[in-house]
Amino acid sequence: MTQCFYRDFKSETDKFKKGPRAFCYDLSRDLIKKAKDKDSENWYIREETVNAIILLLLCWNFRRLKIKKEGKLNQEIKELLRKTSKNFESLKNKTILDFDEDGQDGEKIKNVYKEFKKVFGQTGASKALSLINPELFVMWDTKIREGVGRELKKRQFIPFIKEIANGEKSEHYLNFLKGIKSIIKECNNLQNEICPGEVLAKKIDEYHYVKFVMG
Repeated sequence: MTQCFYRDFKSETDKFKKGPRAFCYDLSRDLIKKAKDKDSENWYIREETVNAIILLLLCWNFRRLKIKKEGKLNQEIKELLRKTSKNFESLKNKTILDFDEDGQDGEKIKNVYKEFKKVFGQTGASKALSLINPELFVMWDTKIREGVGRELKKRQFIPFIKEIANGEKSEHYLNFLKGIKSIIKECNNLQNEICPGEVLAKKIDEYHYVKFVMG
């Protein structure tokens, strides 16, 4: 892994646990699990799922939520989840390793990102999407977009490099996921760097956070 983008992957992601807000994601995922246990078919629009998104974004994207009234926000999220549930259902078994980037999966990813961005902005959209499918969607924020963008431009041998800018367009987020997928393939042993039960796409976000945000 000497040439791998994700050098010292395990030791770096272990540092993420030291952050004061690291537990928020786990609590939100627990709420998602409760929603699925109660209603495996309609869990997307259950109150637990709505609360999971609000909890995570209150911890990690408070500025975006504070301008919204609580009652209106709940309804807005529920309508958003209802509107995008078919796309999520189609993507539910997809992971960062095997999604069809240039086919229907790519179009559905762009669609849900576009809809979520309208409500949460580009950073909040990625965080909410990760709650819905943590195996596929990777979170980002401004510093991660800037840092990953810089790093990708240095690696001209990777054919996927396309603009991610500041995530304003749905194509930017798809390019981000496509880029990560290609890097994982470059780093042949990356999956062996995570512990049983851990999710690769989530660990990649933790690496990005440690590298580009925590510094």
